[in-house]
Amino acid sequence: MNLEIGTLRYLVRAQRPLPHRTYLCHLMRVIEARNIDIDSLTATPYTIRLILRHEFSSIHQWMEVAGELVNGWRPAKEEQVES
Repeated sequence: MNLEIGTLRYLVRAQRPLPHRTYLCHLMRVIEARNIDIDSLTATPYTIRLILRHEFSSIHQWMEVAGELVNGWRPAKEEQVES
């Protein structure tokens, strides 16, 4: 797999105690709601690997999306960072 060296700082790894089907549905709902471009998605019985192709305008926007994908939360309105 080729990764652009500049994108390695945008890597998130998480472990969640949810059934894969539930978590995969959550990921796809967030991606659809935010209109995010996907490069690839691989789901096996032990892992889900999601690679985004989306252009984020700032690291804060990336962190907000990653937080929602991984933890299922969105920052409160006063905590949201303008992109």
